Amino acid sequence: MTGNMETKVARHPWTPDSDDGHVDLSSHDTWVAGTPYSTFQRMRDEDPVAWVDEADGSGFWAVTRYDDVVDLNRRWGDFTSYQGIRLEEMDAEETEARRTLMELDPPDHTRLRRLVNRGFTRMTVESYEEPIRELTVEILDEALTLGEFDFVAEVARLLPMRMLGRLLGIPDDHAEQLVEWGDQLLSNSDPEYTDHVVDQVDTDEFRLIPFRSPAGLEVFRYAQKAAAERRGCPHDDVISRLLATTTDGEPLSDLEFNNFFALLVAAGNDTTRYSLTEGLRALVDHPKQMQALRNEQTLMGTAVEEILRWTTVTTHFRRTATSDQR
Repeated sequence: MTGNMETKVARHPWTPDSDDGHVDLSSHDTWVAGTPYSTFQRMRDEDPVAWVDEADGSGFWAVTRYDDVVDLNRRWGDFTSYQGIRLEEMDAEETEARRTLMELDPPDHTRLRRLVNRGFTRMTVESYEEPIRELTVEILDEALTLGEFDFVAEVARLLPMRMLGRLLGIPDDHAEQLVEWGDQLLSNSDPEYTDHVVDQVDTDEFRLIPFRSPAGLEVFRYAQKAAAERRGCPHDDVISRLLATTTDGEPLSDLEFNNFFALLVAAGNDTTRYSLTEGLRALVDHPKQMQALRNEQTLMGTAVEEILRWTTVTTHFRRTATSDQR
């Protein structure tokens, strides 16, 4: 951060005691303990393209240096997203059925991205600032009436999904349900959120549904109901925009629309929530930074960028090599 804020850049926020620099990145137990920053640091320093064995998978190469990751992502012809972005191995039928914008390379990715880009131009995004401020005040007012409250449950969980709900043209009470479905989608390996825990129970009946989760079926049903309403009476919202004719003259298929909607539900329910939570935690853990931000609010823009860097909610994306790489 700049200005009066401390300028020393920390290498990582904190790392669990169990992280000795050599933990198993493929193990759920590793991530339950916390993000293994020490292991990532050792890999960047000593083994930036490292082979990782998986107990229940075929293994993968972990690329950990920034410049290498940027280069790999730009070379979509050599490292494709078509095989999926998660470590889960899927057959061709599963991959195709669950494909979203994130599992596409150009020109298909470009076609779908262009469809929603109109709703996220700089001018349009700037127009969201005041509604987001108003919604934030509304949610904080609700939470503060409780006296003592859980920030995650009462603020960080609600703010992103309510805002996304309004962008989608969905009532706030419906957004609450989307939060629950989104939790179940993204936490398909967590018994606290689902009875259909991947790798612990048979989920084959859901293998063509996002995240192998029955919550995906609920999201699809909701998506189709919303689509039917918009086709009869289009609104100025993201759902109506997704249903509009694409640049090549073809509308999204029902499957494309369903998967796109599920992606929005998952994305709106995850990264922003945890960025807000870890950002507040970082400021609480570093009171000088908190006080500097209170004293000089012009630092807010830099602080937001630093919080996004510091929290690093998404720790990996898969790419699949299309040929031998040396």
